[in-house]
Amino acid sequence: MKALVTGGTGFLGSHLAEALLKKDFSVKCLVRNPKKLKWLEKTSVEIVCGDCSDKKSLASAVEKVDYVFHSAGLVRAVKSNELYLTNVEGTKNLIEAVFEKNPNIKRFVHISSQAASGPAEDRSCSPRLQSGVSEANRKTEDEPANPVSDYGFSKLLGELEVLKFKEKLPLTILRPPSIYGPRDNDVFVFFDYAKKGFLPLPSDEKFINISYVSDIADGIISSALNDTAKGQTYFIGDAQVFSWNDLCEVLKKTVNPKARIIKIPHFIFWTSAFFSEIIAKIKNKPALVSFDKLNEMKQKNWLFSSEKAKSDFGYSPKISLEEGIKITYNWYKKEGWLK
Repeated sequence: MKALVTGGTGFLGSHLAEALLKKDFSVKCLVRNPKKLKWLEKTSVEIVCGDCSDKKSLASAVEKVDYVFHSAGLVRAVKSNELYLTNVEGTKNLIEAVFEKNPNIKRFVHISSQAASGPAEDRSCSPRLQSGVSEANRKTEDEPANPVSDYGFSKLLGELEVLKFKEKLPLTILRPPSIYGPRDNDVFVFFDYAKKGFLPLPSDEKFINISYVSDIADGIISSALNDTAKGQTYFIGDAQVFSWNDLCEVLKKTVNPKARIIKIPHFIFWTSAFFSEIIAKIKNKPALVSFDKLNEMKQKNWLFSSEKAKSDFGYSPKISLEEGIKITYNWYKKEGWLK
């Protein structure tokens, strides 16, 4: 079996490529710059140069593969139109190239995001579980999408480009939540804060789904190999409910027991985003804390049910938050990310 992975030099894409190799796939990775292979350098993947923004460059990449895993995407950008060019136009170019050059493909797996669906409703009148969250507050795949950020809208529009080929190609769309693990830059910020002795979090209680990277990679592959998943959209991720406070407590316990959890009002985050975006424009680099990400952070329930994935292709995460945080922390130390 031969697979193409886009975004293979990135966090999720590199883990996915390695997971495919372990399952005896022959793997090609689409990369823009062959001199910047990052995590792929010591693997046996075949490198194919190309860019999803350039449809002509995709022809040789999509030919003679059984599976395409589209994990390439832009999470943040200096200008919002960059998100749409990558996540929408790039996806459109890729799916069209597959249809034109490899219409007999076994599966095209589009790795979207929970952000495309948007947060779950806060159905406060529903009975609460021990976690403080009602089962009714978990969003399911049949509920309408309500993205709250440019990133989320761009991922949703990317999904719609893929769905245009639902009757022409065997497709699966996956919506993972926030992902953490070795090599990740985004969640690393919280490890760094904990190491320095403080953990900032929103002053009001918020709930999230968050998953360890190997569980997501395994779920992606399982969906591709299961006939039931053809033409379907799934949430995949850890079923356990976490609050931001839960996450900070685990980080504190693992990284620095003396770290203080500091609850910060939203206007402080807004001020941080304001200055972060000004600096980002000056440096022409995306802001880590932007108004776009702030719109996502303000939501109370980023929760979903992964029961459909569990039922259809046996999706079952194996790594607990405590174990995943420990593995990730040890990797950051070993690689010198944390001093």
